[in-house]
Amino acid sequence: MTATPNLNISHMGATDTGKYTEANTAVSDFDGAYHGNVLVPYDPSVAFAAMVAEFLSYMVFILTGAPGSAQTISLPANARPFVVINQTGQNITFEVGSNTTTATITDANPHWLYSDGSANVYQCS
Repeated sequence: MTATPNLNISHMGATDTGKYTEANTAVSDFDGAYHGNVLVPYDPSVAFAAMVAEFLSYMVFILTGAPGSAQTISLPANARPFVVINQTGQNITFEVGSNTTTATITDANPHWLYSDGSANVYQCS
C-alpha cells in the first residue's frame, strides 16, 4: 500500500474494503501530525530517539529531562514544519543527515522549525 511522502499516511486502494476505517485513520493521523503534542523525556541510553520515532505523528515536541550536555537530534528525511519547546537546560541542535544546515534551540520558549527533508533545518522564529 502506498503512503503520503512526508507524513506516511496510508493511501486507500481502489479495491480496499473498509474504506471508512482507512479514511478515519488517515484523518486522525493528519490531525495528530498538525495539532498533537508529545513530551519527549531524555533517556541517556537512547538520547532523544523517541522524538525521531514520533516525528511524523506530532506537531509539538516538548523536550524534558537533564541530558547533562548539548545534544544533537538527527531527524528523518521528511519535509515538515514542527514546534520544539526545549525544557532541558541544554542546547539542542536539529539536523537531517551530516553536512547540513542545522537549527539550535537554547531556551524553553516555543520555536517553529522547518525541515526540508533533505539537508536543512531552519528556525522560523
